Amino acid sequence: MSRTPVLMVLAVAAVVVLAWGILSTVGRPADSPDGTPSPAATPTVAATPSPTPEPAATPAATPMPTPEPSPTDVAAASPSPAASLEYQKPEDLEVGQCFDPVVDADDDTLLAAVIVPCTGSHLAEVFGKSDLAGAPTAPFPGRRDLDREAQDLCDAAFETYVGIDFDSSEYEYVYYTPTESSWLGGDREVMCVIDDNGKPMTGSAKGTAR
Repeated sequence: MSRTPVLMVLAVAAVVVLAWGILSTVGRPADSPDGTPSPAATPTVAATPSPTPEPAATPAATPMPTPEPSPTDVAAASPSPAASLEYQKPEDLEVGQCFDPVVDADDDTLLAAVIVPCTGSHLAEVFGKSDLAGAPTAPFPGRRDLDREAQDLCDAAFETYVGIDFDSSEYEYVYYTPTESSWLGGDREVMCVIDDNGKPMTGSAKGTAR
């Protein structure tokens, strides 16, 4: 048998074996140094960065309108006018009325009376009025005689009004009599007034027996 075909067969066989070995090496993963097959590398997917959210726009605060004051509020805030005082002429005062006297600084003549409720603070209270004796054309009797007659009239009126005689009472009183000029004009009236030495009083003295 000729050697040439045998050599050719061997050469072809060697090429086939070599090719198979190369294909086997390429298709199989390399072993680790300790002989453990290395797992196939898992491809890493790069993380896609999430977009940073834009901050929500904060709406600007809307200023609240200042409410206009109502007429009621204005009226409540406005100071109320002072209560008007009620003045009265001395000759028009009546028994039982309470008042604060307005007197002449020089001679204590009663010029006017500021009428106030007896339930509140007051300086004077009328408890008697009477006419003095004397004809319309009679001359002025003089201050001493006038005072004596006025005191007698007021003492009697005091006990009737307060309920106790003046000497036993805690109250004081004053009286107003005509001046010489008013006497000549026909004035004969005497007015009796409880006056607690200028101290304010509260409540009427009528019937208190004090």
